Amino acid sequence: MAGDEPEPEPAPLQPVTPKPPEPSESRPVPATPASHSGRASSGVAWGGAAVSLALFTVGTVFGVLSQQRSDALSRSTASVGLPPIYDEAQRIAYTDLQTQGQTYSNISVACYFAGGATALASAILFWNAARLTARDKKIALIPTVAPRSGSLTLVGSF
Repeated sequence: MAGDEPEPEPAPLQPVTPKPPEPSESRPVPATPASHSGRASSGVAWGGAAVSLALFTVGTVFGVLSQQRSDALSRSTASVGLPPIYDEAQRIAYTDLQTQGQTYSNISVACYFAGGATALASAILFWNAARLTARDKKIALIPTVAPRSGSLTLVGSF
């Protein structure tokens, strides 16, 4: 043939060794989803319960302040035999007490509403945490009824 040159032999195959990952490429070990999610959910639920308690406390304080303004308004308009003198100073004091009372009442209602919403969200998170962690822990109360007796049996695994 035209080019009687022998074909060169292919180079021997060398094994390819995988390169070890660099320290910056470390992969986190995944935690078990049920226990990790349950603990995180429970922690957030406790935080929500604390926020709910704080909101209810602030709402109560503003409710008391609103009632104090209402009482002061009632005292300023009460007559002791003679009609109260209604001048410019009295009008300003009356308007200030009324405005403050309404503002404090609105803040109180808003705090109660936000506290209730936070408490509901916390209750849902507590329920979810209990549901996630209860997969391994199951308990049952089994009633047994016979013609002349009855019993309750508690069974479960912890």
